[in-house]
Amino acid sequence: MADTNPNGATAVGNPGVNIPGPGGSVAGAGDPFGVADAGLAQARSALQALLVPTLSAAVRKHTPKLRKALEGLVGNWLDEAVAKPGIAPGRDPAALRDEWKLVLELKARVPELLGLARKIEDTILVRSAEVWTAVLAIYGVAGHVPDDPKVRELFQKTAAALSPGPRKQTVKHAKLARPIPHGKKALHNLALANADGAPEVGTPGSTVTPSSQAAPAPAGPVPASGAPASNGNSGTPSSGHTS
Repeated sequence: MADTNPNGATAVGNPGVNIPGPGGSVAGAGDPFGVADAGLAQARSALQALLVPTLSAAVRKHTPKLRKALEGLVGNWLDEAVAKPGIAPGRDPAALRDEWKLVLELKARVPELLGLARKIEDTILVRSAEVWTAVLAIYGVAGHVPDDPKVRELFQKTAAALSPGPRKQTVKHAKLARPIPHGKKALHNLALANADGAPEVGTPGSTVTPSSQAAPAPAGPVPASGAPASNGNSGTPSSGHTS
């Protein structure tokens, strides 16, 4: 027998499902969530035999996905295969076409289900924010209520939850271009390698090598060829001019 709510709406073919009445109330002993749960259970039961088990991430990743342009051609090919079985040897074109119709039927219901899920998420977001705003006002007033251990405990818990607290310290390890040498000899070799072949003064084992040294002056009288020219009158070097 059909159930009728105060507005005259009738639920046909859904025994035990009540129809919401004025103000969102439900005729009978149910509520909107009872109606929704019953409807979801009925839909799940009806589709259970048609749905595959939940895919793993790996299987989902490697399952080919049809592009929009190719998807529109599937039905055309199946129609041709049904009309001309010779182009589909070893296959049942009619069964394949029925399978494709099932896919299209399921696909047509996805936007509605996703839209309902999105509306539920948005409703949770908005109503949660509204309730939390009111709770914050209550929290602000409760901070001035003296001598109430339960309120004070709840206030302290809420204050701790609202506090950002210390930031979590993170450590990043930089990858070294070369391993760190250990031991005096290894450190010395590294210093020599970084000095481009010229070790710094003061490092162990470094020596100073002058680039050039002046030749020592020869002992004894200077040969005439090496002596400066002089005139015979003054004994001073000649300027190169004659008087």
